Amino acid sequence: EPLREMENVAVEPLPELDNFLPRWRVLIENNAKTERQIDWDTDQDRWLREVVQRMEGADGLARVARSTKRSDDLRAWCRMLVESRDWKAALTAFDEAAEIVANKEYSRGEFLDGVALAAQELGRKNLPSRLERAWREAPSMLRLRRWLGSAGSKRVVRRRAAQALDVCPKKAHRQRAFLHVLVGDHSSAAKLLAAAPGLGWSNGEHPGHLLFPLFGWVLGGKLQSTASDVTSLSRRGIDLDELEWRSADSDEPRLAAPTVHEIIELAGVEPPLQASDRNAVLLAMCTAAEKRLTGVTEKKRRRYYGHAAQLVAACADVDQTPDTSQWVAGIRDEYRRYPALQRELNSHLGRA
Repeated sequence: EPLREMENVAVEPLPELDNFLPRWRVLIENNAKTERQIDWDTDQDRWLREVVQRMEGADGLARVARSTKRSDDLRAWCRMLVESRDWKAALTAFDEAAEIVANKEYSRGEFLDGVALAAQELGRKNLPSRLERAWREAPSMLRLRRWLGSAGSKRVVRRRAAQALDVCPKKAHRQRAFLHVLVGDHSSAAKLLAAAPGLGWSNGEHPGHLLFPLFGWVLGGKLQSTASDVTSLSRRGIDLDELEWRSADSDEPRLAAPTVHEIIELAGVEPPLQASDRNAVLLAMCTAAEKRLTGVTEKKRRRYYGHAAQLVAACADVDQTPDTSQWVAGIRDEYRRYPALQRELNSHLGRA
């Protein structure tokens, strides 16, 4: 926004700005017609939005956005309404943007989030349905937590989790694992963990960072400590929309995003009582730890040795039987030629 930047450093109002704006606009529009060869945002696109906003306000930005259907133009229109706190107009604009945006695959979810935000700020009773729509049309862990966390009772959150399982993408392993835990199907969640690759834990849909602390609670830990564990582990492998949500200005209006811990408590999830389920959970944790060890050693990912050792220690912490102790001893022996890994194992297992 070159005009705004000049105003920020100018000691006096920009001279003859009213006469300059229409001439500047004509020049930008003429150049844009002849030089556009790419679909993503250019300097001239941004310059045009700035001058249109100054001359015509939100109505002008709406006209540009409707003509191009480009996400950046639609976003600028909606953002101006949000900044002016015109939530009724913003709700309508976000809804229209979600329908007409050309690149629906990457942008529609963002605009549906905007619809939900406007509904939240307006105090609309249909906010849960807005959150559900955003998740169904652009599934992510953050959107799933928003929808499930807006439930007012154990019965409702469990019913939503069961409904979500029927439509959740098969490749969304982290979301599916969370849903399985919410409906009390720990064995199915364990299968997802056991089948997950040893590398790729930074992928947003790898279930490992979510399930290890949750399964630690399932096997006898405290859910309260699980809250901090999930928070720290979730710094790895989170969705782009969650990164953006976390980095947003806390003073700006934002959609509520209940934590995994809060939703688990709301759903009233209890640890499994059947020995078969508990054994399946422990076996899945051990399998995931073994895969992680294999992956980081074969690919010489030394900076992840500590994480692999942490997984081994988590298994040892939740099951201090001779069988698990023997399993740990076997791992130490198998990787005895990896001194850096041995140091990490010693550190996490509490042995000097």
